[in-house]
Formats: sequence, C-alpha cells, structure tokens
Amino acid sequence: MLKDQAVFDRIGLLAENVHPASDKFNNQRFLLRKEIGTGYIQKIDLGSSLHIMISQYELKNDMLLKRPKVAEEHAGKNIITFSFRNVKRLPSVMVSSADMDLEIFTPARTPTSNIIITIHSDLLKDLIHHKEAHTLWDNIVSGNQPFIYEEIGSVDIKVLAASVLETQVPEQLSNFYYRIKAEELIFLFFRMFLKRSTIPAYPLNTADVKTIYQIRDIIIADLCTPPNLASLVQLSAMSESKMQRLFKQIFGNTIYNYHQLLRIKEAARLIKDENMSVSEAGYELNFTNLSYFSRLFEKHIGQKPKRYSILCRS
Repeated sequence: MLKDQAVFDRIGLLAENVHPASDKFNNQRFLLRKEIGTGYIQKIDLGSSLHIMISQYELKNDMLLKRPKVAEEHAGKNIITFSFRNVKRLPSVMVSSADMDLEIFTPARTPTSNIIITIHSDLLKDLIHHKEAHTLWDNIVSGNQPFIYEEIGSVDIKVLAASVLETQVPEQLSNFYYRIKAEELIFLFFRMFLKRSTIPAYPLNTADVKTIYQIRDIIIADLCTPPNLASLVQLSAMSESKMQRLFKQIFGNTIYNYHQLLRIKEAARLIKDENMSVSEAGYELNFTNLSYFSRLFEKHIGQKPKRYSILCRS
C-alpha cells in the first residue's frame, strides 16, 4: 500500500504554503498563496497502488524540494515514481525507486509544469507482461537495489502531458481519465527506455547521484558550449571513467552526446515555439556550420530542419 507521506514528500516544503480548493472524488487541488507564487498542485488518488500529482506553478523564490528515501525496511522497494517534468518546454522523464533520496531544484520566476505518477511494482508488472529477460526492466521492478533513470521526453510525451494539463475533466470521470493517461504516459516512457543498450547497473548512492545531476545542470545551463570534461572531472571528484559510466547509466548517453541531443531539441523548440528560422535557431545554439546542424537535426528529430519548419508552420 502506498502512503501519502512516501509518495508526496517532495512537495513537503510547499505543503505548508497551500490550501485545499476541493476534495471530491479523491481529487485534491492546492492553490499556492500569493506570497509564494501562482498556480496549483493537484493530488489524485487512484486506489492503493496508483497516485498522480499534477503541478503548474511559478515561484517567487528559488526552492529546493527534497524527497527523502522511505525509511521503513523494504517499504520503498515496491514503489516506483515516474516524474514527467518541464512538460511544456523541454520535457524529461525521471524514474526512481522510493528508497533513494532525491532533490529537485525549482528556480524562481520560471513556469513549472510537472506530472508525477507513483505506482506499485505489482501493478506495473500487471500492466506490462515482460516475459523476456531484460536487465533494465528487471532493475526497475525487482526492488533489488535503488535506481534512478532519466530520459529526454519525446514529442508524444510532450503532446500527451500537455493535454493532461489542459483538459477539463468532469469530476465523475476524473479517476477514469487520469488512470488511462497515467498508463499511457508510462507506456510512452518504456517505449523509449527499453531501446537503451543494456549496461551493468552499478550501485548508486545519494552523493554520486547528486553530483551527476549537478553535471547535468551545468550542461543545461549553457547548451551553446560543449562540456569541458576536465572541469567536470574536477567538480565531480571522480575519475572520468566513473563519471561517464554513472552519467550514461542514469541518462542513457555519454555527456557529449547528451549535450548534443539537448542542443538539437532546443533548436527544434525555437523553430516551433519561437517561430525562428532554421538559420536563426542554428546560430542561437552556436552552430556555425549549418550543413552539420542540418545533419545532426535530421539524426535526432527524424526530419531535415527546413522540412520540420514547414510542417510547424502548416
């Protein structure tokens, strides 16, 4: 059985600063007070094995949300959290066990849109009948050791998550609707995730995970500049091989390739959402060779940037 404290600890720092707007059909919405920011956090109970938290807000001050690992022995091994974050801009999906500490930083004056799904491993096994041996799948559902994985969200995830945030659902049908959408989002994650090459699952500790996410944040902060591996090694206090190994285990890519993928995803967003031309988006992300930019764009997006731009305008 999932416990609210275990499932929603990561909003604990916000919980004192919100008030309930409704409490019908196991669907609670909390509005942020004006001195904290604007927006809401919505909690949806779908039985003892499935919970959803939807949040859309903008904070006035930076905030660090902590989700401590479940303290009870064995309690966290059967709880899996799918965090669909930043879904309206550059979505990412973090999947983690409950027996691992997590810290989520939310910057001030930044629109934040998240969907967090927490599911019991037995229900996940019922949804996905995975008969063939697959190390990545086994790592998630076995409960043998703490884990955390993250994928850059696909276009399908972005579209579906946006519809979940925007759709007005009759209260009588809300549980039905949210259960279907939760399962669909989990499906879209696994469709990406199980394409990863199988690599050994090295044991993780909280300090190493925190360091790897600091490295990821440095990459995101400046997509125009290639990562400086020497400085990242110095920051991490790890060997380069360990740093790259743990980064690839969590994010499914090398540091350099992850940077390039984010760079192209941001270029695609600029073309689609900011109405930039192909050359403007390329130069904005510091691509001085537009032929190389076009080849890289087609590799990651599946279309040449000019074709992508035409489709976005049609």
